[in-house]
Amino acid sequence: MTERLVITDPDTIALVHREAVRLGTTPEDVVLRALRAFEAMLPPVDHATACIAAEPSDFIGRALARAASARAALPPGANTDQGELDDDPDLR
Repeated sequence: MTERLVITDPDTIALVHREAVRLGTTPEDVVLRALRAFEAMLPPVDHATACIAAEPSDFIGRALARAASARAALPPGANTDQGELDDDPDLR
């Protein structure tokens, strides 16, 4: 993959060049090392968060389908409708 990353901030450019000289490497290597170090500090992304961020409507559709499937798999009587509870005088 050969995409260009253009950095225009003078402070960032100066810092990258100073670090490259100090480490005896290229500016590209300094940026790569810094990004890898930054990535290592970030908390891991869980699958659900990644799915929501990628396409919220797809995530919601899959979640609803999983919920419907789980509800259908329940044995009879395990799923009580709130309306049934409201009609029961013993539960008022």
